[in-house]
Amino acid sequence: MADKITTFDDWMDLFYKWQKDIGFDTSQIRDFKFDAYYADPPHSEIEFGEFKGRKKWEKLLEIPTQDLRDALLHFDCLPGRY
Repeated sequence: MADKITTFDDWMDLFYKWQKDIGFDTSQIRDFKFDAYYADPPHSEIEFGEFKGRKKWEKLLEIPTQDLRDALLHFDCLPGRY
């Protein structure tokens, strides 16, 4: 059964486990560190489509229509900016 990856740390743990499973010599990359850096988006407005020029949505209730909210929830796009 596959492990569920819900965070970057989960991914890193599985990656390190995979390295061990295949016998990878990690001494070759001893000084390398995985980091996740998240910057603010370069634009604060939606850049295309029906909502172009409007402020990007940061909260679920800012999404203007229920069908869009449902679609984003269904595809597990929350949390974060849309």
